Amino acid sequence: MRYGGTVDPLVAAVPLWLRVTIALALALLIWWVGAGILRSLGSSRREGPAEPEDVEDLDVFLVCGECGTEF
Repeated sequence: MRYGGTVDPLVAAVPLWLRVTIALALALLIWWVGAGILRSLGSSRREGPAEPEDVEDLDVFLVCGECGTEF
């Protein structure tokens, strides 16, 4: 890489084959993490329908906002 017409000494010290290998490894890692995130977003692992809860013993009252009817 050139910065102002000079070669960066850190980049010049690393062989081309090593830079390509590191770039491919990073690309593979980014792809693997991204695919895992998309896979987790796309799958839902529900254990089945939720069973209705018996609320008869609870002191819960629903009140209609228009007519005031209590359930």
